[in-house]
Amino acid sequence: HQPYLTAIAEELNERPRATLDYLTPREAFERLLVASTP
Repeated sequence: HQPYLTAIAEELNERPRATLDYLTPREAFERLLVASTP
């Protein structure tokens, strides 16, 4: 089951979202990490 669930999670994290200005959740998270790093 785990490989299947991992594949679904990866697919969802690579889907651009209108609420994130059409960034993927992964891209938005990476930008947040960069912005919060001193």
